Amino acid sequence: MRAARADPDPLSRLIVELLARTGIRKSELLGLTVDAVVQIGSAWWLRIPVGNLHNDRYIPLHPELKSMLDDWIAEHRPVGLRTDRLLVERNRPVTVCVSPLRCTDTLSKPASVTSPPTSSAATIRHELMASCRRHVNPDGVVLLWRHEPGWVRTVEASRSDPVDGIITELHSVEHHGDRLRATVAWEFDGERYEQPFEAVDIDDDALHELAAAHGLNITALLDPNQMLVRLEPVR
Repeated sequence: MRAARADPDPLSRLIVELLARTGIRKSELLGLTVDAVVQIGSAWWLRIPVGNLHNDRYIPLHPELKSMLDDWIAEHRPVGLRTDRLLVERNRPVTVCVSPLRCTDTLSKPASVTSPPTSSAATIRHELMASCRRHVNPDGVVLLWRHEPGWVRTVEASRSDPVDGIITELHSVEHHGDRLRATVAWEFDGERYEQPFEAVDIDDDALHELAAAHGLNITALLDPNQMLVRLEPVR
């Protein structure tokens, strides 16, 4: 959290803080509107729309996140836009955001990223980048959230102290060169949820080549740990 708040770009800080403190999915993040912050009683909540015929979901807002949202809306988000989306850059909604789990699970170090993919994993990573390029506006941006470089090779089993009542545990960690197999678990209010996953360590050169193969340029690393990557269409 300290690193996210120190980032000079307010949009980057807000995205990292929203993902870290609320646990919302990337589609929910990108769908947030400017009226998503609501007061119920004396508390402030983040409203997550879930579509027709369903009730909206509400997530309690940490005071620091509430302050960041207020600052973004009052000081950084332009007024008078045709869109009501909360997250905008260059007066347009941010349209694509890739989660770190999705990134590390599908982007491996290809021997030649410009050659046709020959394996299922290679096919998925090329399809992922192709989808990003297909959906982003010509003057839009893609936000790709990955694990910190080197994390896959060095991470060990761990259990966190409670943060907003949530305990995070990483266990069953297996290292296989540049690949990781592990299970992440969350505990909250007596409940426990687990998700096994596999990840691949991605170096910057491989990511640059993969993006370029699909008409995207990496234009910035948006946080000190180099986890949030901004890509733009080649112009």
